[in-house]
This record gives sequence, structure tokens and C-alpha cells, in this order.
Amino acid sequence: MFKREIYGHRGASGVAFENTISAFQQAVVEGADGIEIDVQLTKDSVPVVIHDRNLSRLASRDRLVDEMNFKSLTRVKLGSLWQRRTKNLYIPTLKEVVHFCEVHKLKLNVELKETVAERPEQVRQIMDLIEPIASSVHISSFHYELIEESIRHNASIETAYLLKKKQVQRMDWSNYEAADVFHFHQKYWTSQIAAYAAQRKYKIRLYGVDGSEKVLQNSPTSIIGWITDYPKRVRQA
Repeated sequence: MFKREIYGHRGASGVAFENTISAFQQAVVEGADGIEIDVQLTKDSVPVVIHDRNLSRLASRDRLVDEMNFKSLTRVKLGSLWQRRTKNLYIPTLKEVVHFCEVHKLKLNVELKETVAERPEQVRQIMDLIEPIASSVHISSFHYELIEESIRHNASIETAYLLKKKQVQRMDWSNYEAADVFHFHQKYWTSQIAAYAAQRKYKIRLYGVDGSEKVLQNSPTSIIGWITDYPKRVRQA
């Protein structure tokens, strides 16, 4: 039976604080095959693992990641006031997460965010950092130009283009030749999309999966993986 890989979205973020080592450790505990992370750049071009450009949601500080040097960012504690006082939740570097995946033999989905899109020359640095585990990494982004830039530096790296709702529904993905796989939210999955993907032999990973979706029970071969906040639930579905 074809095994679809399960990626912990920002780690096991349904039960642990997103994009932290704690969340990645929880993903290991829950049996994830890999983790999905978000990469932003600091002011001094250090690739760090955090979803939001602004720290307000995650650290209650109205500061932009790309306006802070890495040294300053290391002093930022994540979470609620209670979490900041009692837990050591910090923003990890991409280098640190690559090492974590190497040690735990995890696959890695690296989503390149907007600060990378604004400094595409830094893609080379990112590709160098993931080189130790390149065979188990794929690069993903909503920014198609970053997909193209990635394969300029490593033509063998797997790439995944993140499709928005209208792009999914338009069913005209042939313009995105640099993408090996397409990622989109599970709520956009329909029988029409399934037929289109099967006809074109496209590979897909669905995100936003929580373990309750019918598609988990009857998955076409075009779906090669799931991206979820709850790896254990999806594993048991």
C-alpha cells in the first residue's frame, strides 16, 4: 500500500508552540515523517524559523523580524506572558532545525516567506544550509520566483508551489513547470481537482488536514502527503 508522508505543520503545532524545537520534538513523538517550517530573514540575513514577519502575534512585540539583527532576535521570547516567564520558547535558526532533522531522520519542508522573496540573492545561502539533508528536503513557497531561484542553485532539489484558492480552481497549473509538487489547503480538494490531477499526473500534498477528512480514507495516488497540526490524529485516521 502506498504510504503518504505526514508532515507536522510548524511541528506538531496543534499541541505545542509553532515553529519551536518543542513543536518539532512533539512531531517526532507523534510519529511524523517530517516537519514543515517557515523561513524568514533577519536584518543581517540570517535565515530563522518563524511564520510571521511581525512579532506581535507570537511574542507580543510590534517589531519586524527583518528590521532586527539576529543577536537582538535571540533575546526574544515567544508565547503568552506566562509562557515567556516559564518556558524557553525562542526562534530557532534554519541551521539548527536542519541539524535537528538530521539527528532525528526527519524530512523537511522549507517554506520560503516574504522576506526571502525581497532578498532572493539569499536563496543560495539557504540552499547551502540544507545541503547536509538535501535528499530529504523540499523547498516550498507561495512566491513562484523563489521556486525558480531554488532550482538555479540546485536542480535536483524537490520543489513545491503553494497554490491559492483561485489558482487551484482554475485548474491550469501547467505554467508552473519549476514545481515538482503542488501544495494547497484540503478544503479546496474536489472530485474535479482529483480528476484534473490524475489526468496530468500531478503530485499533491494537502495542508490544513486535522484527521477528520474523508479524503484520508480514500486517497488517490496523486496525493503523496499530508501537512497537519496534528500528526498523531492523521496517523491514526
